[in-house]
Amino acid sequence: MKLKPLNLDSPKMSPGEEIISFLRNMFRKKGFPSKTFSSELRRCLSFADLLFLSYGAIVGGGIYFAMGPALHLAGPSVILSYVFAGTASTLSGLCYSELGTRIPVAGSSYQYAYTAIGELIGFLVGWNIVIGHAVGAAAGAKGCSQYIDAMFGNPIKKYMQVHLPMSGGLVATYPDFVAGGIMAVITVFVAFGIKTSTIINIIMTTGNALIFGFVMVSGIILGKTENIAGSESSGGFFPHGFTGCLAGAATLISAFEGYEILATVSEEAMNPLRDIPLSIVASVGSVTVLYAFVSIALVSLLPWYEIPVTSTFTVIYAKVGWTWAKYVITVGVVATTVGCCISLSTSVPRYLYAMARDGLLMPFLLKISERTGVPITATVMGGMLGVLLAVILTTEDLINLLSVGQLLACLSVAFALIKLRYSPVKVTAESSGSTPFTSSERHEEEASQEPSSPTSQTSLLEKKTGTPGTPKCQPAENEHRFIGWIRSFEPGSIPTALLLFCIVFTAGALALFIFGFKWVESWWFITLAVVFVTIALASLLLLYAFVRDDNFPTFKLPLVPLLPYITTLINLALLLSIQKDTWIRLSIWMGIGLIIYFSYGYRHSKLHKCLPKNDIHDVTRYINNHPIGDTNTEL
Repeated sequence: MKLKPLNLDSPKMSPGEEIISFLRNMFRKKGFPSKTFSSELRRCLSFADLLFLSYGAIVGGGIYFAMGPALHLAGPSVILSYVFAGTASTLSGLCYSELGTRIPVAGSSYQYAYTAIGELIGFLVGWNIVIGHAVGAAAGAKGCSQYIDAMFGNPIKKYMQVHLPMSGGLVATYPDFVAGGIMAVITVFVAFGIKTSTIINIIMTTGNALIFGFVMVSGIILGKTENIAGSESSGGFFPHGFTGCLAGAATLISAFEGYEILATVSEEAMNPLRDIPLSIVASVGSVTVLYAFVSIALVSLLPWYEIPVTSTFTVIYAKVGWTWAKYVITVGVVATTVGCCISLSTSVPRYLYAMARDGLLMPFLLKISERTGVPITATVMGGMLGVLLAVILTTEDLINLLSVGQLLACLSVAFALIKLRYSPVKVTAESSGSTPFTSSERHEEEASQEPSSPTSQTSLLEKKTGTPGTPKCQPAENEHRFIGWIRSFEPGSIPTALLLFCIVFTAGALALFIFGFKWVESWWFITLAVVFVTIALASLLLLYAFVRDDNFPTFKLPLVPLLPYITTLINLALLLSIQKDTWIRLSIWMGIGLIIYFSYGYRHSKLHKCLPKNDIHDVTRYINNHPIGDTNTEL
């Protein structure tokens, strides 16, 4: 459809119209790239590379660094906390698998939110993941530094607290320059190229698996079942109740963060359609089992209240009389830290690169090294951020901040998956930062497609099944007035509203049960619970009355929308268990991101720049009625 010329003589919009237009433009969306698998980045990662990359990011940190903080929240039930966190991560990983193969470009959950929800949410998700992965790498470096220091009696900590003390509170009590140095070395490795990084990662991860085997054997030899059950005086298996177990799971979600890196590097995978979903499910599922067995072994060695928050392994083996084991464990921590930091540090510059490519961050982040093929400026900037965080924050604060960021990203991915399944797909020629098609280029692209291509199949199937996001019943002359009213809305808008209702009232029901359970017998509690649960389930069931988009050739998550809704349910429950101080730290970072978006990203966005410059008011008014990214429009 060719657009009519814009009316440049139309009156200016009123202040109210300008505000509405501004708000709508913040939710402008990217279309699906038509040249899905073209990329400026080198495709060099095999299935084995992806699998070990994920293992390197996941395995280790969740035991070495997150075990102590989670144990003091959950007690012996930390074993179940690992299972809950692993289940949530496996379901989220399946959501990542579908979106990672449908939108296989650098940026992962940032791209998914940008495509399905809108620009502002996409920016916030990307900004959140940048700090999340930088925090994850910094936490690994910080933990490594603490284990090395503890092995020799904490001389560095004691010296720095006396000669260079810090205030504490939002920052640590002393600057950890050893952790900063480790992060600097990791940044150099990442700058040499992702293939080099994965070779080192494979070596480190293999050595780390041997350390975990040693831990499980020591648990069999020295462990006591009464430590797992917990004594009555210490509160038993659930010393802080089931909410404590959930709080532990919320902290441990950071232990499984690394799988998301696979979706982040999909532009560099040799066969993303097959390898991305397989490597995500294989890595997360096996690591969940591994963590459960290792946590059982650790909890059995000592009563949970005798295990410290930091340097957990070193103290455990010193107290059970295996002092020599702390040297073996420290080697394992160093190996884990290198692998984990490499994996997480690899993803930070690729998020910065993807956001800069879309015009939301400054263009100097787009510089790619000719020799290694990595975004070198973004790598250096991400490394500097990681060094700063490792020096000034504590391990516990880093892990908690990492967890809330990961949960928010998983929540946005599950939401994006359902929304995309119930929305018409809008394809653009934008791939890896290319400019949109002109009309002639688009017709040439369509003409070059074979009759059996996925795009042709989708259009034929769409004629048979209906447009995604519309009622399943076929239009009829005498159809019910209510159905006709629903058809008057843009396809996908009603399912989106139902999805929002479902999530909001699910969150309300969870908050009611988590924070108000002591009033469970009150009439108002029962009334609110029935209302919230009824509206949430009704909204979910009504989604089944609309046409769902299942006509794409890549990996499909089964049982949509039920399975991603269960993912959302678990992630919301864990988010509501996060500590208040962590939300304050995250709010500060998100506030910085909003300043950058509104002062730079909004005006320099590619979707904003592709508009004519003649009259921004007429253009904005036009956009309100014609979504950006529609391949059937032409400016």
